[in-house]
Amino acid sequence: MTAANTGCYRIKRRGDVYLVLNSRGVQVGAPKGNRDDALTFIGVQLDKGKLSQRKPRACMCCGVEFLSEGIHHRLCNRCRRQSEGMV
Repeated sequence: MTAANTGCYRIKRRGDVYLVLNSRGVQVGAPKGNRDDALTFIGVQLDKGKLSQRKPRACMCCGVEFLSEGIHHRLCNRCRRQSEGMV
């Protein structure tokens, strides 16, 4: 049995299938036939978590309200594009 950690989920190989376990060690979803399917499943689960953090926020640069992906996402797309050349 081999295991791989990917954030709050873990992939564990059991025989010829791969199990996705959450941070408490509980299996999430059905066993996967290969490691790539398990990683894809984890990506979907992580995206669901991201979507729950989305909410309207005011851009820290121009003040326009936009749909933010989380506290780390504080510039609207227009201001983000304008600032790319300044770095």
